[in-house]
Amino acid sequence: MLPSSFADWTETTLGGVWILRGVPEETLLHLGNLAEWERRPVGDRLIAATPPPRRFFFLTSGSVRARLLSNGSTSEVGPGATIGLRNAMAKGGVGLEVKAASPVTIGWLSVEDLTAAMADCGRLAIAIAESLRVRVNSPFAIADDRQFIDHRLAAALIAAGAPHRRGDGIAVLPSLPDLSLWSTLAGLMEADLRRAFKRFERAGLIRIVAGERLHVSVKEMEARFAR
Repeated sequence: MLPSSFADWTETTLGGVWILRGVPEETLLHLGNLAEWERRPVGDRLIAATPPPRRFFFLTSGSVRARLLSNGSTSEVGPGATIGLRNAMAKGGVGLEVKAASPVTIGWLSVEDLTAAMADCGRLAIAIAESLRVRVNSPFAIADDRQFIDHRLAAALIAAGAPHRRGDGIAVLPSLPDLSLWSTLAGLMEADLRRAFKRFERAGLIRIVAGERLHVSVKEMEARFAR
């Protein structure tokens, strides 16, 4: 039987989740209500390496053990962790497998719900960007090498920063393997970013100033917040 409220379900509040510190209480409540909460026993597989899910979870009790298939490295984390966010945001995933190391309480959230919430709350967008190692406190926001940045994340970052950083530049650098067969994907990514940027240019939030190929494996898109 499901609990009567989000507060009845969680052993810790989402305010205790590391990446959500500083996010307004009303946003935490909104995320908590959007999430799908469940308790899982020790040994349960929570995230399979393939196919990569389009959702991730907040861990509010118990511990999980995560393994990266690329190098076999493992780690165990407890309450307050956010598990699988990068894996869910990265197109194609990062090869992550997660199992419950003890009985756990977790709240699943989809990338789509997270992105919508980011568009409404600038502080949440910045918190998520920082967790993905996207630098938003400098003039440049740079995607981590291990993922293709989702154009919706780029759009949310621009929206979050626009009121505070007018006149600053923002560059999004999707990194691709240095192989010619990926050139089509690079073109598709550039098109996605252009669409995201164009929406905000039409709204008067930014002004697109440059688009430049840095080298064979990286394309750069730049936008400048409207003054």
